[in-house]
Amino acid sequence: MLVAALPFVVLLVVSLIQAHQLSHAAGDLAVLELRTRAASHFGELLGPYSRYGWDHPGPVVFYWAAPFYVLAGDRPGGLAVATVTSNLVWVVLLVAAARRAAGARAAWLATATVLGFAAILGVPWLRQAWNPFQVILPVAAVAVLGAATWAGVRWALPAAAVSATWAIQTHVGTAAVVLIMVAVTVLPALWTHRRSWRSWRGSIGATLALGVLLWLPPLIDQVQHRPGNLRTLVRFFRASAGTSHPFHDVLRLVAPQLSLTSTDLGGHLGSNVAHFRPISPGELLVLAALQAFVAFGAWRAKAAGDHFRLGCCLAALGGSLGAVASTRAAAGDLLPYFTSFSSGVGIVVWFAALLTAADLAAPHVPTGATRRPLSWGAAGVLVVVALLLGVAGVRARSYAHISNHPDVGRLATATERALGSDVDSPVLMVVGRNRPWPQAAGLAAELERRGVDVRTAKPWVFLFGHDYRPRGDEVAGLLVLGAHDGHFPKPPPGAVLVGQAGIAQVWKLPAGTAARAAVGP
Repeated sequence: MLVAALPFVVLLVVSLIQAHQLSHAAGDLAVLELRTRAASHFGELLGPYSRYGWDHPGPVVFYWAAPFYVLAGDRPGGLAVATVTSNLVWVVLLVAAARRAAGARAAWLATATVLGFAAILGVPWLRQAWNPFQVILPVAAVAVLGAATWAGVRWALPAAAVSATWAIQTHVGTAAVVLIMVAVTVLPALWTHRRSWRSWRGSIGATLALGVLLWLPPLIDQVQHRPGNLRTLVRFFRASAGTSHPFHDVLRLVAPQLSLTSTDLGGHLGSNVAHFRPISPGELLVLAALQAFVAFGAWRAKAAGDHFRLGCCLAALGGSLGAVASTRAAAGDLLPYFTSFSSGVGIVVWFAALLTAADLAAPHVPTGATRRPLSWGAAGVLVVVALLLGVAGVRARSYAHISNHPDVGRLATATERALGSDVDSPVLMVVGRNRPWPQAAGLAAELERRGVDVRTAKPWVFLFGHDYRPRGDEVAGLLVLGAHDGHFPKPPPGAVLVGQAGIAQVWKLPAGTAARAAVGP
């Protein structure tokens, strides 16, 4: 467990030391900062925004990050610390469940799988607070914790419920995979242990209590608003039913994630699948061989009555099918970050394959004193790998993968100066075009940190959240315009230029004029 946690602990220490370096966010990180600040005041009911006009189901990730954010002085560097800490928790739970359910050998195999994933993804990405990254390890944890529950580990049941909730609330696209994993591990566990239900009362009670607590915010939102986010989600998925992306596109997106054969899982997440090279026969062969080997492992585990190994194998197979099916049915363009959670399934696939390989090799491995050098040698290799990944964490001296935008801070200072006496009154922010929204989100986050009450025009409420709806009492407007081919749109008459950051210009004008200037995303 300590070996698996080592790179994450090192990265956590580095992130704590460097938290002040990430002081001005933009884009998605800025929006996450706005939502986390709301959660720090117990005012957030929903999860991260979606480009389709709804929010992911729940705010568990924001309430987790809120204390770290406050302790970091309301700076976005606190989100990176929160992310590394949560990843550390998932790794510890995963390895601890494997050890408790199947012994030290399974724990070392889980450690090898986690370290291999960290090496492939790249250590700096492990502190990326963007929600597609936040769900990878929880998805893997659902499978292992569910299998451990089947093996009789009672504390794994509420832990599996929390990890499943974290994944679904943070990225609704994980729902199919997570529910399949729960169905093939937790449900058989409840049936297997039905005769000893008295000893499970505490675990079941804790699971139900945590479920009510974690799902209460989205239920409150559903009651307070019409149609409510949950109903909006249902309508969206009903309207998009029947979507079917070409199978070759699905495979070239999902196959490297399921088999962990890509050496740049993080770098590809923002690209359109059209930019991906076609999947090679070798990659397909690796994936097919892995799936076949895991299916063989499931058969052996069932014959041996090994519930933990059987649960891991079934979760790997079911999760892989779920990842392919949900990717094929994804609405809109097929973007890699929609299905980044497939890498979490890939962790389970490799773990199940290693468990099967270890089971096959067990009769041929020497016992007693002869076996000890082999065990120490394998452990030594993993320690070296962990140390190397820790060094990579130490060398992660910048937040290049998260993006720091000091120009947003300068723009906020200029805006605060231009607002003058209006700084204590509500301000309406209008994003005139889609291109400058990252700078607009960063400006809103920085102005809020300085005590300015920011609202946004109606077309952009989906990005910022319900609390940012205009109420008609705004006394000043901020119009954010984006350059296209080096040219900025002409602002309305009477607008006063505040400042410029990258492709974005900010103009001050009366709130009513700003509202009329809104053209939407």
